[in-house]
Amino acid sequence: MPACYHQVLFFFILLALPSSNGIRNTGTRKVGVGAILNYNSRAGKEGKIAMEMAMDDFSTHFLGGPLLHLRNSQGDPLQAVSAAKNLINKHEVRAIIGMETWEEVAFTAELGNNSQVPILSLTMEFPIWASKRWAFLLNVARSQNSQMRAVAGIVQSWGWRRVAVIYEEVTLTTAGIFPHLIDALRKINSEVEILLPIPSFPSDNSLIESLEKLKRSQCRVFIVHTSLHLASSIFMEAKNLGMVDKGFVWIATTRITNQIESLNSSMISSMQGLIGIKSYFSHMGKSYQEFHSRFRTLFSKLYPNESNLEPGIFALQAYDGAWALAQAMYGTTNRKVEENLKNHVPIISKSGKWLLDRILQSSFKGLTGDFSFVDGYLVPVNIFRLINVVGKSYRELGFWSEGLGFSKDITKGSNYNKSMIIMGNVFWPGGPRSAPMGWKVPSNPIPLKIGVPANSTFREFVNVVDNGSGNEPQVHGFSMDVFNAVRELLPYDMPCEFIPVKGSYDSLIETV
Repeated sequence: MPACYHQVLFFFILLALPSSNGIRNTGTRKVGVGAILNYNSRAGKEGKIAMEMAMDDFSTHFLGGPLLHLRNSQGDPLQAVSAAKNLINKHEVRAIIGMETWEEVAFTAELGNNSQVPILSLTMEFPIWASKRWAFLLNVARSQNSQMRAVAGIVQSWGWRRVAVIYEEVTLTTAGIFPHLIDALRKINSEVEILLPIPSFPSDNSLIESLEKLKRSQCRVFIVHTSLHLASSIFMEAKNLGMVDKGFVWIATTRITNQIESLNSSMISSMQGLIGIKSYFSHMGKSYQEFHSRFRTLFSKLYPNESNLEPGIFALQAYDGAWALAQAMYGTTNRKVEENLKNHVPIISKSGKWLLDRILQSSFKGLTGDFSFVDGYLVPVNIFRLINVVGKSYRELGFWSEGLGFSKDITKGSNYNKSMIIMGNVFWPGGPRSAPMGWKVPSNPIPLKIGVPANSTFREFVNVVDNGSGNEPQVHGFSMDVFNAVRELLPYDMPCEFIPVKGSYDSLIETV
Protein backbone atom coordinates (compact mmCIF):
# COMPACT_ATOMS: atom_id res chain seq x y z
CA MET A 1 0.00 0.00 0.00
CA PRO A 2 1.41 3.45 -0.92
CA ALA A 3 2.85 5.57 1.91
CA CYS A 4 0.29 8.34 1.33
CA TYR A 5 -2.55 5.95 2.31
CA HIS A 6 -0.80 5.16 5.59
CA GLN A 7 -0.51 8.90 6.34
CA VAL A 8 -4.17 9.60 5.60
CA LEU A 9 -5.28 6.56 7.63
CA PHE A 10 -3.05 7.66 10.52
CA PHE A 11 -4.59 11.16 10.42
CA PHE A 12 -8.18 9.91 10.63
CA ILE A 13 -7.29 7.46 13.42
CA LEU A 14 -5.92 10.40 15.39
CA LEU A 15 -9.13 12.36 14.91
CA ALA A 16 -11.20 9.37 15.98
CA LEU A 17 -9.43 9.01 19.33
CA PRO A 18 -11.26 10.43 22.38
CA SER A 19 -10.40 14.00 23.26
CA SER A 20 -11.25 16.51 25.93
CA ASN A 21 -14.50 18.44 25.55
CA GLY A 22 -14.01 22.05 26.54
CA ILE A 23 -11.85 23.35 29.39
CA ARG A 24 -11.94 21.27 32.52
CA ASN A 25 -11.28 22.38 36.07
CA THR A 26 -7.95 21.03 37.22
CA GLY A 27 -7.97 22.46 40.67
CA THR A 28 -4.84 24.33 41.66
CA ARG A 29 -2.58 22.73 39.08
CA LYS A 30 -0.88 25.24 36.82
CA VAL A 31 -2.80 25.68 33.59
CA GLY A 32 -1.05 24.61 30.41
CA VAL A 33 -1.03 25.92 26.86
CA GLY A 34 0.49 24.21 23.86
CA ALA A 35 2.77 25.54 21.15
CA ILE A 36 3.56 23.72 17.90
CA LEU A 37 6.49 25.00 15.83
CA ASN A 38 8.91 23.79 13.20
CA TYR A 39 12.30 23.86 14.94
CA ASN A 40 14.03 23.35 11.58
CA SER A 41 12.83 26.66 10.14
CA ARG A 42 14.06 30.13 10.97
CA ALA A 43 10.52 31.21 11.87
CA GLY A 44 10.12 28.23 14.20
CA LYS A 45 13.38 28.98 15.98
CA GLU A 46 12.37 32.60 16.47
CA GLY A 47 8.87 31.65 17.58
CA LYS A 48 10.12 29.23 20.22
CA ILE A 49 12.28 31.85 21.92
CA ALA A 50 9.65 34.59 21.59
CA MET A 51 6.87 32.49 23.17
CA GLU A 52 9.09 31.45 26.05
CA MET A 53 9.98 35.09 26.59
CA ALA A 54 6.31 36.11 26.55
CA MET A 55 5.34 33.52 29.16
CA ASP A 56 8.33 34.38 31.34
CA ASP A 57 7.51 38.10 31.13
CA PHE A 58 3.88 37.48 31.97
CA SER A 59 4.75 35.31 34.97
CA THR A 60 7.28 37.90 36.20
CA HIS A 61 4.86 40.82 35.90
CA PHE A 62 1.83 39.07 37.33
CA LEU A 63 3.37 36.48 39.68
CA GLY A 64 2.12 33.54 37.71
CA GLY A 65 1.11 32.44 34.25
CA PRO A 66 0.38 29.48 32.00
CA LEU A 67 2.75 26.55 31.63
CA LEU A 68 4.02 26.40 28.05
CA HIS A 69 4.29 22.94 26.43
CA LEU A 70 6.40 23.17 23.25
CA ARG A 71 6.31 20.60 20.45
CA ASN A 72 8.30 20.27 17.20
CA SER A 73 6.23 19.55 14.08
CA GLN A 74 9.25 19.56 11.74
CA GLY A 75 6.92 21.25 9.27
CA ASP A 76 4.89 18.04 8.83
CA PRO A 77 1.09 18.46 9.13
CA LEU A 78 0.69 14.89 10.43
CA GLN A 79 3.26 15.48 13.17
CA ALA A 80 1.51 18.74 13.99
CA VAL A 81 -1.88 17.08 14.50
CA SER A 82 -0.24 14.24 16.47
CA ALA A 83 1.42 16.79 18.76
CA ALA A 84 -1.87 18.63 19.18
CA LYS A 85 -3.63 15.40 20.14
CA ASN A 86 -0.98 14.70 22.78
CA LEU A 87 -1.17 18.23 24.17
CA ILE A 88 -4.96 18.14 24.47
CA ASN A 89 -5.40 14.64 25.87
CA LYS A 90 -2.28 14.15 27.99
CA HIS A 91 -1.46 17.67 29.12
CA GLU A 92 -5.01 19.07 28.96
CA VAL A 93 -3.85 22.35 27.44
CA ARG A 94 -6.43 25.13 27.23
CA ALA A 95 -5.27 26.39 23.82
CA ILE A 96 -2.63 25.74 21.18
CA ILE A 97 -0.63 28.44 19.39
CA GLY A 98 1.87 28.28 16.53
CA MET A 99 2.03 26.59 13.11
CA GLU A 100 3.53 28.78 10.41
CA THR A 101 2.13 26.90 7.40
CA TRP A 102 -1.50 26.60 6.37
CA GLU A 103 -1.23 22.81 5.97
CA GLU A 104 -0.37 22.42 9.66
CA VAL A 105 -3.12 24.85 10.65
CA ALA A 106 -5.83 23.10 8.63
CA PHE A 107 -5.06 19.66 10.08
CA THR A 108 -4.92 20.96 13.64
CA ALA A 109 -8.01 23.16 13.30
CA GLU A 110 -10.26 20.12 12.79
CA LEU A 111 -8.96 18.61 16.01
CA GLY A 112 -9.40 21.89 17.86
CA ASN A 113 -13.00 22.09 16.72
CA ASN A 114 -13.77 18.55 17.87
CA SER A 115 -12.10 19.17 21.24
CA GLN A 116 -13.40 22.75 21.65
CA VAL A 117 -9.84 23.94 22.27
CA PRO A 118 -8.88 27.28 20.64
CA ILE A 119 -6.21 27.01 17.95
CA LEU A 120 -4.22 30.24 17.48
CA SER A 121 -2.55 30.26 14.07
CA LEU A 122 0.59 32.20 13.20
CA THR A 123 0.42 31.73 9.44
CA MET A 124 0.42 34.89 7.34
CA GLU A 125 -1.64 33.20 4.62
CA PHE A 126 -4.95 32.66 6.33
CA PRO A 127 -8.02 32.24 4.06
CA ILE A 128 -10.97 34.42 4.98
CA TRP A 129 -13.32 31.43 5.10
CA ALA A 130 -11.24 29.44 7.61
CA SER A 131 -12.69 30.87 10.85
CA LYS A 132 -16.21 30.26 9.55
CA ARG A 133 -15.44 26.63 8.86
CA TRP A 134 -13.64 26.04 12.18
CA ALA A 135 -15.22 28.01 15.02
CA PHE A 136 -12.27 27.46 17.37
CA LEU A 137 -9.63 28.66 14.90
CA LEU A 138 -8.23 32.17 15.23
CA ASN A 139 -5.35 33.80 13.37
CA VAL A 140 -3.03 35.94 15.51
CA ALA A 141 -0.77 36.92 12.61
CA ARG A 142 -1.67 40.03 10.66
CA SER A 143 -2.98 39.75 7.11
CA GLN A 144 -0.43 40.73 4.48
CA ASN A 145 -2.92 41.02 1.61
CA SER A 146 -2.62 44.79 1.37
CA GLN A 147 0.96 44.33 0.16
CA MET A 148 -0.55 43.56 -3.23
CA ARG A 149 -1.58 47.22 -3.48
CA ALA A 150 2.04 48.11 -2.75
CA VAL A 151 3.08 45.78 -5.60
CA ALA A 152 0.61 47.54 -7.89
CA GLY A 153 2.08 50.87 -6.78
CA ILE A 154 5.54 49.72 -7.85
CA VAL A 155 4.19 48.57 -11.23
CA GLN A 156 2.37 51.88 -11.73
CA SER A 157 5.44 53.90 -10.83
CA TRP A 158 7.31 52.71 -13.91
CA GLY A 159 4.41 52.39 -16.34
CA TRP A 160 4.52 48.60 -16.71
CA ARG A 161 1.32 47.21 -18.17
CA ARG A 162 1.78 43.46 -17.81
CA VAL A 163 3.33 41.25 -15.15
CA ALA A 164 4.04 37.57 -14.59
CA VAL A 165 3.38 35.96 -11.20
CA ILE A 166 5.49 33.04 -9.98
CA TYR A 167 3.80 31.27 -7.10
CA GLU A 168 4.18 28.10 -5.07
CA GLU A 169 1.82 25.36 -6.13
CA VAL A 170 1.18 23.96 -2.68
CA THR A 171 -2.05 25.28 -1.19
CA LEU A 172 -5.27 27.11 -1.98
CA THR A 173 -4.23 29.92 0.36
CA THR A 174 -1.50 30.93 -2.09
CA ALA A 175 -4.19 31.46 -4.72
CA GLY A 176 -5.92 33.71 -2.20
CA ILE A 177 -3.57 36.56 -3.10
CA PHE A 178 -4.68 36.66 -6.71
CA PRO A 179 -7.98 38.53 -6.26
CA HIS A 180 -6.13 41.22 -4.28
CA LEU A 181 -3.34 41.49 -6.85
CA ILE A 182 -5.58 41.37 -9.91
CA ASP A 183 -7.92 44.00 -8.47
CA ALA A 184 -5.02 46.28 -7.52
CA LEU A 185 -3.50 45.97 -11.00
CA ARG A 186 -6.83 46.52 -12.73
CA LYS A 187 -7.20 49.86 -10.97
CA ILE A 188 -3.93 51.06 -12.55
CA ASN A 189 -4.74 49.63 -16.00
CA SER A 190 -2.26 46.77 -15.71
CA GLU A 191 -2.85 43.02 -15.76
CA VAL A 192 -1.39 39.61 -14.97
CA GLU A 193 -0.23 38.12 -18.26
CA ILE A 194 1.27 34.88 -16.92
CA LEU A 195 0.57 32.77 -13.83
CA LEU A 196 3.43 30.32 -13.31
CA PRO A 197 2.88 27.67 -10.60
CA ILE A 198 5.97 25.85 -9.34
CA PRO A 199 5.98 22.88 -6.91
CA SER A 200 7.58 23.33 -3.50
CA PHE A 201 10.37 20.91 -4.38
CA PRO A 202 10.78 20.95 -8.17
CA SER A 203 13.37 18.93 -10.03
CA ASP A 204 16.17 20.93 -11.64
CA ASN A 205 14.86 20.09 -15.11
CA SER A 206 11.26 21.11 -14.40
CA LEU A 207 12.35 24.38 -12.79
CA ILE A 208 14.63 25.24 -15.72
CA GLU A 209 11.85 24.38 -18.17
CA SER A 210 9.40 26.67 -16.35
CA LEU A 211 11.83 29.57 -16.26
CA GLU A 212 12.81 29.14 -19.91
CA LYS A 213 9.12 29.32 -20.81
CA LEU A 214 8.94 32.58 -18.88
CA LYS A 215 12.06 33.87 -20.60
CA ARG A 216 10.57 33.22 -24.04
CA SER A 217 7.61 35.47 -23.25
CA GLN A 218 7.69 39.23 -23.86
CA CYS A 219 6.85 40.07 -20.23
CA ARG A 220 9.86 41.06 -18.15
CA VAL A 221 8.23 42.03 -14.83
CA PHE A 222 8.20 39.02 -12.47
CA ILE A 223 6.41 38.97 -9.11
CA VAL A 224 7.57 36.11 -6.88
CA HIS A 225 5.27 34.84 -4.12
CA THR A 226 6.80 31.63 -2.73
CA SER A 227 8.49 30.29 0.37
CA LEU A 228 12.09 31.32 0.95
CA HIS A 229 13.59 27.92 0.12
CA LEU A 230 11.78 27.76 -3.24
CA ALA A 231 12.63 31.38 -4.03
CA SER A 232 16.30 30.58 -3.46
CA SER A 233 16.15 27.81 -6.07
CA ILE A 234 14.24 30.03 -8.51
CA PHE A 235 16.74 32.87 -8.33
CA MET A 236 19.78 30.59 -8.60
CA GLU A 237 18.42 29.01 -11.80
CA ALA A 238 17.20 32.37 -13.12
CA LYS A 239 20.70 33.77 -12.71
CA ASN A 240 22.19 30.82 -14.60
CA LEU A 241 19.70 31.44 -17.42
CA GLY A 242 20.63 35.11 -17.66
CA MET A 243 17.27 36.28 -16.29
CA VAL A 244 18.69 38.44 -13.48
CA ASP A 245 20.20 40.83 -15.97
CA LYS A 246 19.50 44.09 -17.75
CA GLY A 247 15.89 44.45 -18.87
CA PHE A 248 14.41 42.17 -16.21
CA VAL A 249 12.43 43.21 -13.13
CA TRP A 250 12.01 41.04 -10.02
CA ILE A 251 9.59 41.92 -7.20
CA ALA A 252 9.38 39.72 -4.08
CA THR A 253 6.61 39.60 -1.46
CA THR A 254 6.92 39.36 2.31
CA ARG A 255 7.04 35.54 2.23
CA ILE A 256 10.59 35.92 0.91
CA THR A 257 11.88 39.25 2.18
CA ASN A 258 10.80 38.79 5.80
CA GLN A 259 13.57 36.18 6.12
CA ILE A 260 16.06 37.51 3.60
CA GLU A 261 18.63 38.16 6.34
CA SER A 262 19.04 34.41 6.81
CA LEU A 263 20.30 33.88 3.23
CA ASN A 264 23.99 33.35 2.55
CA SER A 265 26.04 35.54 0.21
CA SER A 266 25.71 33.22 -2.81
CA MET A 267 21.92 33.31 -2.55
CA ILE A 268 21.92 37.09 -2.18
CA SER A 269 24.17 37.45 -5.23
CA SER A 270 21.52 35.73 -7.35
CA MET A 271 18.94 38.37 -6.33
CA GLN A 272 20.80 41.51 -7.38
CA GLY A 273 18.42 44.33 -8.24
CA LEU A 274 15.42 42.70 -6.59
CA ILE A 275 12.75 45.01 -5.15
CA GLY A 276 11.27 43.49 -2.02
CA ILE A 277 8.25 44.27 0.12
CA LYS A 278 8.97 43.66 3.78
CA SER A 279 6.71 43.71 6.84
CA TYR A 280 7.06 46.85 8.91
CA PHE A 281 7.27 47.10 12.68
CA SER A 282 8.59 49.91 14.78
CA HIS A 283 12.12 49.53 16.16
CA MET A 284 11.50 52.37 18.57
CA GLY A 285 10.05 52.17 22.06
CA LYS A 286 11.24 50.71 25.31
CA SER A 287 9.31 47.43 24.95
CA TYR A 288 10.89 46.57 21.62
CA GLN A 289 14.38 47.61 22.68
CA GLU A 290 14.21 45.36 25.75
CA PHE A 291 12.79 42.49 23.70
CA HIS A 292 15.44 42.96 21.01
CA SER A 293 18.35 42.86 23.43
CA ARG A 294 17.14 39.79 25.31
CA PHE A 295 16.13 37.97 22.13
CA ARG A 296 19.60 38.35 20.60
CA THR A 297 21.21 36.99 23.75
CA LEU A 298 18.90 33.97 24.00
CA PHE A 299 19.03 33.23 20.27
CA SER A 300 22.83 33.22 20.18
CA LYS A 301 22.96 30.81 23.14
CA LEU A 302 20.38 28.40 21.75
CA TYR A 303 21.51 28.58 18.11
CA PRO A 304 25.26 29.40 18.17
CA ASN A 305 25.66 28.51 14.48
CA GLU A 306 23.18 31.13 13.34
CA SER A 307 24.89 34.32 12.15
CA ASN A 308 21.75 36.47 12.04
CA LEU A 309 20.53 37.24 15.56
CA GLU A 310 17.86 39.79 14.63
CA PRO A 311 14.22 38.99 15.49
CA GLY A 312 11.89 38.97 12.50
CA ILE A 313 8.16 39.59 12.19
CA PHE A 314 7.35 35.97 13.16
CA ALA A 315 9.11 36.39 16.52
CA LEU A 316 7.18 39.56 17.30
CA GLN A 317 3.83 38.05 16.30
CA ALA A 318 4.55 34.92 18.33
CA TYR A 319 5.31 37.08 21.39
CA ASP A 320 2.14 39.16 21.00
CA GLY A 321 -0.02 36.09 20.38
CA ALA A 322 1.33 34.25 23.43
CA TRP A 323 0.86 37.36 25.59
CA ALA A 324 -2.75 37.79 24.43
CA LEU A 325 -3.46 34.14 25.27
CA ALA A 326 -1.99 34.44 28.77
CA GLN A 327 -3.94 37.63 29.47
CA ALA A 328 -7.21 36.10 28.33
CA MET A 329 -6.69 33.03 30.52
CA TYR A 330 -5.98 35.16 33.57
CA GLY A 331 -9.15 37.18 33.35
CA THR A 332 -8.14 40.35 31.50
CA THR A 333 -7.63 41.45 27.92
CA ASN A 334 -5.96 44.78 28.64
CA ARG A 335 -2.27 44.97 29.45
CA LYS A 336 -2.83 48.05 31.60
CA VAL A 337 -5.15 46.27 34.01
CA GLU A 338 -2.64 44.70 36.38
CA GLU A 339 -4.18 45.00 39.81
CA ASN A 340 -6.61 42.14 39.22
CA LEU A 341 -3.83 39.83 38.05
CA LYS A 342 -1.55 39.95 41.07
CA ASN A 343 -1.73 36.57 42.82
CA HIS A 344 -4.68 35.77 40.55
CA VAL A 345 -5.72 32.17 39.87
CA PRO A 346 -6.62 31.62 36.20
CA ILE A 347 -10.25 31.03 35.34
CA ILE A 348 -10.00 27.38 34.33
CA SER A 349 -13.56 26.22 34.75
CA LYS A 350 -14.73 28.12 31.69
CA SER A 351 -15.19 26.62 28.23
CA GLY A 352 -12.95 26.92 25.21
CA LYS A 353 -15.54 29.22 23.63
CA TRP A 354 -15.26 31.56 26.61
CA LEU A 355 -11.47 31.69 26.24
CA LEU A 356 -11.75 32.32 22.51
CA ASP A 357 -14.14 35.21 23.12
CA ARG A 358 -11.75 36.66 25.71
CA ILE A 359 -8.89 36.59 23.19
CA LEU A 360 -11.08 38.36 20.64
CA GLN A 361 -11.60 41.15 23.18
CA SER A 362 -7.84 41.76 23.45
CA SER A 363 -6.73 45.35 23.22
CA PHE A 364 -3.14 46.29 23.99
CA LYS A 365 -0.03 47.77 22.41
CA GLY A 366 2.05 44.85 21.21
CA LEU A 367 5.45 44.60 19.58
CA THR A 368 3.79 44.58 16.15
CA GLY A 369 1.47 47.50 16.95
CA ASP A 370 -2.08 47.70 18.25
CA PHE A 371 -3.27 44.18 19.05
CA SER A 372 -7.04 44.08 18.64
CA PHE A 373 -9.60 42.29 16.51
CA VAL A 374 -12.26 43.61 14.14
CA ASP A 375 -14.96 41.19 12.99
CA GLY A 376 -12.87 38.27 14.21
CA TYR A 377 -9.65 39.29 12.45
CA LEU A 378 -6.54 40.95 13.83
CA VAL A 379 -6.22 44.50 12.50
CA PRO A 380 -4.23 44.19 9.26
CA VAL A 381 -0.91 45.66 8.26
CA ASN A 382 -1.12 49.04 6.49
CA ILE A 383 2.59 49.94 6.24
CA PHE A 384 5.35 48.05 4.43
CA ARG A 385 9.05 48.63 3.94
CA LEU A 386 10.61 48.56 0.48
CA ILE A 387 14.10 47.14 0.02
CA ASN A 388 16.49 46.83 -2.90
CA VAL A 389 19.04 44.00 -3.00
CA VAL A 390 22.52 45.37 -3.73
CA GLY A 391 25.86 43.65 -3.19
CA LYS A 392 25.97 41.31 -0.20
CA SER A 393 22.83 42.66 1.44
CA TYR A 394 20.07 45.14 0.73
CA ARG A 395 19.36 48.81 1.21
CA GLU A 396 16.22 50.51 2.45
CA LEU A 397 14.33 52.39 -0.26
CA GLY A 398 11.52 53.69 1.92
CA PHE A 399 7.94 52.84 2.82
CA TRP A 400 4.50 52.27 1.34
CA SER A 401 1.48 53.27 3.45
CA GLU A 402 -2.14 52.37 2.78
CA GLY A 403 -4.02 55.35 1.39
CA LEU A 404 -0.90 57.54 1.28
CA GLY A 405 1.56 55.87 -1.08
CA PHE A 406 5.36 55.90 -1.07
CA SER A 407 7.67 57.92 1.16
CA LYS A 408 11.30 58.06 2.25
CA ASP A 409 10.26 57.86 5.91
CA ILE A 410 7.06 57.75 7.96
CA THR A 411 7.75 60.47 10.49
CA LYS A 412 5.39 63.35 11.07
CA GLY A 413 5.36 65.68 8.09
CA SER A 414 6.72 63.11 5.63
CA ASN A 415 6.10 63.63 1.93
CA TYR A 416 4.04 60.94 0.19
CA ASN A 417 3.58 60.20 -3.49
CA LYS A 418 1.75 57.54 -5.51
CA SER A 419 5.04 56.92 -7.37
CA MET A 420 8.07 55.25 -5.79
CA ILE A 421 10.27 57.58 -7.82
CA ILE A 422 10.09 59.83 -4.74
CA MET A 423 12.40 57.35 -2.98
CA GLY A 424 15.31 57.96 -5.33
CA ASN A 425 17.38 55.70 -7.56
CA VAL A 426 16.79 51.96 -7.73
CA PHE A 427 19.54 49.45 -8.50
CA TRP A 428 18.02 47.24 -11.21
CA PRO A 429 19.15 43.77 -12.35
CA GLY A 430 22.21 44.14 -14.53
CA GLY A 431 23.15 47.43 -12.93
CA PRO A 432 21.39 50.15 -14.96
CA ARG A 433 20.02 53.17 -13.17
CA SER A 434 17.25 53.72 -15.70
CA ALA A 435 14.11 51.64 -15.15
CA PRO A 436 13.61 48.63 -17.45
CA MET A 437 10.82 48.84 -20.06
CA GLY A 438 9.16 45.75 -18.57
CA TRP A 439 8.84 43.96 -21.93
CA LYS A 440 11.05 42.40 -24.60
CA VAL A 441 11.07 43.58 -28.19
CA PRO A 442 10.03 40.53 -30.25
CA SER A 443 12.55 39.34 -32.83
CA ASN A 444 9.85 38.82 -35.49
CA PRO A 445 7.01 41.10 -34.51
CA ILE A 446 3.65 40.79 -36.27
CA PRO A 447 2.66 44.27 -37.44
CA LEU A 448 -0.70 45.73 -36.55
CA LYS A 449 -2.71 46.16 -39.75
CA ILE A 450 -4.46 49.54 -39.91
CA GLY A 451 -6.95 50.49 -42.60
CA VAL A 452 -6.81 54.02 -44.06
CA PRO A 453 -9.11 55.62 -46.66
CA ALA A 454 -7.46 55.46 -50.09
CA ASN A 455 -9.58 58.31 -51.49
CA SER A 456 -9.84 60.75 -48.61
CA THR A 457 -11.81 63.94 -49.20
CA PHE A 458 -9.54 65.86 -46.83
CA ARG A 459 -6.03 64.96 -47.94
CA GLU A 460 -4.50 67.35 -45.41
CA PHE A 461 -5.46 64.77 -42.80
CA VAL A 462 -4.88 61.49 -44.66
CA ASN A 463 -3.23 61.23 -48.07
CA VAL A 464 -2.26 57.90 -49.65
CA VAL A 465 0.48 58.10 -52.29
CA ASP A 466 0.84 55.04 -54.52
CA ASN A 467 4.50 54.59 -55.48
CA GLY A 468 3.62 52.04 -58.13
CA SER A 469 5.63 48.94 -59.13
CA GLY A 470 4.14 47.01 -56.19
CA ASN A 471 5.86 49.18 -53.58
CA GLU A 472 4.11 49.83 -50.30
CA PRO A 473 2.06 53.03 -50.57
CA GLN A 474 3.07 56.02 -48.48
CA VAL A 475 0.54 57.55 -46.08
CA HIS A 476 0.91 61.18 -45.06
CA GLY A 477 -1.15 63.90 -43.44
CA PHE A 478 -1.88 65.52 -40.10
CA SER A 479 -3.78 62.53 -38.68
CA MET A 480 -0.89 60.22 -39.52
CA ASP A 481 1.63 62.59 -37.95
CA VAL A 482 -0.36 62.65 -34.70
CA PHE A 483 -0.74 58.86 -34.72
CA ASN A 484 2.99 58.27 -35.27
CA ALA A 485 3.93 60.83 -32.59
CA VAL A 486 1.75 59.06 -30.04
CA ARG A 487 3.19 55.69 -31.08
CA GLU A 488 6.68 56.96 -30.36
CA LEU A 489 5.65 57.77 -26.80
CA LEU A 490 4.43 54.25 -26.05
CA PRO A 491 6.58 52.30 -23.53
CA TYR A 492 6.77 49.43 -26.03
CA ASP A 493 7.30 48.89 -29.74
CA MET A 494 4.17 48.75 -31.94
CA PRO A 495 5.03 47.96 -35.57
CA CYS A 496 2.13 48.61 -37.91
CA GLU A 497 1.18 48.32 -41.58
CA PHE A 498 -1.19 50.78 -43.26
CA ILE A 499 -3.67 49.17 -45.67
CA PRO A 500 -5.38 51.57 -48.11
CA VAL A 501 -9.08 50.77 -48.55
CA LYS A 502 -11.03 52.14 -51.49
CA GLY A 503 -14.67 53.05 -51.08
CA SER A 504 -16.76 54.74 -48.45
CA TYR A 505 -16.03 55.01 -44.74
CA ASP A 506 -18.70 52.38 -44.17
CA SER A 507 -16.82 49.90 -46.33
CA LEU A 508 -13.62 50.78 -44.49
CA ILE A 509 -15.25 49.99 -41.13
CA GLU A 510 -16.65 46.73 -42.49
CA THR A 511 -13.12 45.50 -43.26
CA VAL A 512 -12.10 45.73 -39.59
